[in-house]
Amino acid sequence: FLYVIFLGTPPTRTPTPSVARDPENQEKLKNAIEDLVKMGVWTKVHMPTTYPHAYTGLAWDGLTFDQKQTFCDVTLTYFHADNPEADTLFINDGRTGKKIGIFSNAGLEMY
Repeated sequence: FLYVIFLGTPPTRTPTPSVARDPENQEKLKNAIEDLVKMGVWTKVHMPTTYPHAYTGLAWDGLTFDQKQTFCDVTLTYFHADNPEADTLFINDGRTGKKIGIFSNAGLEMY
């Protein structure tokens, strides 16, 4: 199971103001997240507070650690571009809703 996202340059969570508001880049990130939902990596992604939340799907368990980290980075980058305070992605189990990890500049931490 391998999925490659082509976004041009690698995403960053410390975008310059012009990059942060780049509608074309945001559209690519949004489409990538929608693809991750279709693939079953995420069941739901939203930002109910300052921090975004992603709920794992059935495909999550079959991913390597590096794939999980990459997909978390894409997801957090999308939200961070519009809200610089959104510097952490909370990862929740899609079946139970319980928090199972976080992703930030420090990387992926699973509980």
